[in-house]
Amino acid sequence: MEREQIEQSLNKKFEEALRPGEKRKIIFWYDSEGQFADLINELHLQPARVHQLTGHNYFYTKYLLEVDDTESNYLIYANHRPARDEDNWLIDTYLYSYEFYADRLLLQMEELGIPLSLRPQVKHYEKFFKNAERRKRLAGYREWGHAPGIPRTGNVTHGEDDVSKDASYDEATLEIAMMSALCGLKYPDQQEVYKKVLGSGLEEQNNRFLSDIKRFMDEEVFWKHAGRYFGYTREEHSLPKLAAHILINSLRRILDDKHLQPLQEYLADPGKGNCIYFVDHWMNNQTDNDRYETLSGAVDRTMGIAGRIEDIPVEELGECDGFECFDQRILGYIQESIGNQVENYDFCLNLIKARRTKHWYQKYENIYEALYHLLKIMDLKKTLAPIPMVGVKELWEGYAQNYFLVDYHYRNFYWHYDQNPVEFLKPLRALVENIYSNWFLQELGTAWSHALESNPPGWQVDGVTRQQNFYKREIEPMINGGERCFVIISDALRYEVAVDIAIRLNQETLATVSLDTMLGVLPSTTPYGMAALLPHRGLRLNQNQQVLADNRKTDSLQEREQVLQNWVSDAVATHCQTLIDMNKEARRELVKGKKLIYIYHDSIDATGHTAATEVKVFDAVGQSREEIYRLIRLIRDDLGGVNIFVTADHGFLYRRDPLPESDKMKKETVAAFAEKRRYLLSYKEVESEALMRFKPDYISSEEGALWVYVPRSAIRFKVQGAGANFVHGGAALQEVMVPLIKYKALRGSNRRKKEENKVKVKLTNESRKISNTLFSLEFFQSEKVDEEHLPRTVEVYMEDENGKIISNREILIVDKRSDKPAERSHKAKLTLKTGPYDKQKDYFLIVRDADTELIEEKIPFKINIAFSSDFDL
Repeated sequence: MEREQIEQSLNKKFEEALRPGEKRKIIFWYDSEGQFADLINELHLQPARVHQLTGHNYFYTKYLLEVDDTESNYLIYANHRPARDEDNWLIDTYLYSYEFYADRLLLQMEELGIPLSLRPQVKHYEKFFKNAERRKRLAGYREWGHAPGIPRTGNVTHGEDDVSKDASYDEATLEIAMMSALCGLKYPDQQEVYKKVLGSGLEEQNNRFLSDIKRFMDEEVFWKHAGRYFGYTREEHSLPKLAAHILINSLRRILDDKHLQPLQEYLADPGKGNCIYFVDHWMNNQTDNDRYETLSGAVDRTMGIAGRIEDIPVEELGECDGFECFDQRILGYIQESIGNQVENYDFCLNLIKARRTKHWYQKYENIYEALYHLLKIMDLKKTLAPIPMVGVKELWEGYAQNYFLVDYHYRNFYWHYDQNPVEFLKPLRALVENIYSNWFLQELGTAWSHALESNPPGWQVDGVTRQQNFYKREIEPMINGGERCFVIISDALRYEVAVDIAIRLNQETLATVSLDTMLGVLPSTTPYGMAALLPHRGLRLNQNQQVLADNRKTDSLQEREQVLQNWVSDAVATHCQTLIDMNKEARRELVKGKKLIYIYHDSIDATGHTAATEVKVFDAVGQSREEIYRLIRLIRDDLGGVNIFVTADHGFLYRRDPLPESDKMKKETVAAFAEKRRYLLSYKEVESEALMRFKPDYISSEEGALWVYVPRSAIRFKVQGAGANFVHGGAALQEVMVPLIKYKALRGSNRRKKEENKVKVKLTNESRKISNTLFSLEFFQSEKVDEEHLPRTVEVYMEDENGKIISNREILIVDKRSDKPAERSHKAKLTLKTGPYDKQKDYFLIVRDADTELIEEKIPFKINIAFSSDFDL
């Protein structure tokens, strides 16, 4: 850029008209400091030649100009001062020629858009401007619209605290831009400068960014801006103390100053809002928040933050962020509450919910969620115990509505525990196991066994579809009506898992989703359950103990397909993984022209029945949830499926700890032809006080009437070898309550209606004026979360008229299920970035859906801050 400027200026001079008597132009350029010696050989002067003076070629130069070449224009360049007149052979030539002056600093200022009024400052930082790379980066800010006075163009990403204004550089913005260049930033941004410096370590001698600022600018400029922006005015220039100042003042968004008395020396009102804003944005920036974690850890260790917050009531810490020790304190409190049997379950559960939107939640997620599910189990025991001795129908409905939650939370506790089995959770694992085994399984099993034995003869529950009637009741009417049906049968998908799947489908897909129950057949095993779900006029057990549907075998995929095609010629059976592994064209070809598609899925049962993987059965449940969800979307999107059913052949019982001998029993002598841990099959009716017996009416046998003998409750028969923890085959509710998810994809107006079904969240504050940098906002969740209204997560923040964010961001999880409107409120605490606000302009509260990233509301506010205050809006 300098060369072009000099060339343009010199060429213009050479091209000027000659003065009277002139035949050519000779221009002398004495560059006494040698500022441009590096580019003199690169100059391209169309109407002139370039000749360089040295200390020894003055006479030759005179000969060149006055004898050898008297016609050409010349630029005579010297990188030294002129010789004394008495020694200068060129003095007479110089007197009738022209002189050219160039100031590199002024040229650079012009190139970089720096006003001449800042020349003293630029001169002071001359060392910075001597480097071409640094100048190039500074020029880049101007080129891409990030320097003052340069409007932004296109979709250039820029910082939220950059120095762009509709004005030229001033002293402060130039210094920020220069520090930004030294920190290698893509745009000038004061926040990013301090992130770079603080994120590179608090040992000043090893901090390369601060060292560069010292070397090429002035250390004082760094501390001057720290004072202006963060209110750091200590005489001691210390990175550790600056970091402590910023992080400690950021805590004041949540904590009153009375709680921060042990840290009083660091509290300062000027810059407080910027400290809050700075920490919030850095901590929640996914690209470099690891550096923030390192910084906050260093401040915590140096300042002993963990020890200084010990006296703060834990209820004040729920919304606190900034230091990892807050999470450690809260986790310790919850653990202590559980250990001391305080029974403050709601309080602890709300603490965990509050932490889900905080920075360190991700690190401690599995510990938090394991505690959450343990607390839910304890709360359920408090609510549901003792489980009453009532009838079959009442217990069935009780499990479908409430009791299943214990199985759900038990599974989820172990899933999170297995991801991070830290010592912290091990004593609590024993508590979970004790409650689940000694209260829930025992009481529910005893009550259900009592109800079954008190029930009239026969295997049925009033008002509940029997598994063997699934096809006739659900599928056949739709096929006869000309509709196409997809049926997904997941081996060992028990009811509580299906609840999980149905909720997710309802929340995340555009469909009507319902969940019903069916009474599974006995024994609750794969051969019998799979056969019962096929179309049939009758089921029969042959001499080889194979279940036949209308005299057709049902064990293999091919055999089941033949049974289906015997009823519906346009039917096909396939495996879930086969369908997933196909490309779209192959999938469409497979189901082309088919009216009935049975899809078999087996992750849970395959894992649970293998001794080496039995302990991972809850991992298999999680995998199954994802696979079924993916399969449904694939059917809907790739295959155009509308009617989809998800069900199972049976459920399962599982407990983690090895079974004590009291939970096992010897097999009874009943002339059994099949013996498993949870059932015996016989053709003889044998009286037994230790067992329950049932005579299935859904299946016949060539050998006579079939009798199923099962132990009461969750007892297992003693069998050699591993595999006693994951079982099925018996009559426990977890084994025989077969789920049935009915999924119908929405089209047209129904689809649009479902899209609008998330709960609404409305701002309730009447005032639209902000008079303090720290303020609170109240939001109301207009509907409770239920089957018709889905939860949502929203992000709340303030921005100016140009879309620049001017506050911290708050995440609200809008998921309350209370019928009482007063219990469906949500609160957000926002902090404005310190700075001038025009009370005549509009600023906007943004409410943005975190999933869709669509702005739900944009509410105008006026900001009129007369003085710093901590009172709410």
